Amino acid sequence: MHPLVYLLDTLLSIYNFSLILWIILSWLIVFNIVNRYNEIVNSVFLLLSKLISPALGFIRRIFPFTISYNFDLSPLLLLVFINFVRYALRYYFG
Repeated sequence: MHPLVYLLDTLLSIYNFSLILWIILSWLIVFNIVNRYNEIVNSVFLLLSKLISPALGFIRRIFPFTISYNFDLSPLLLLVFINFVRYALRYYFG
């Protein structure tokens, strides 16, 4: 595998993991399992939100139907897109 493709795949994998962590942490906060007043939880959530929010905002602008009935599907769409790009990179360049 080309080193640049490997680097891009690794970065996408890290972003994929951070998106999954952000989804789980936001659910835990909504269901009051973890408290946002905890300094560590708040700092991790803010860091992940700063990483994830621009991509989610872009998806929400392009596909406004992803938010319906107070249920946001844009993280799922982003996960699908990231995994598709990773698969395409490995298929065509790996």
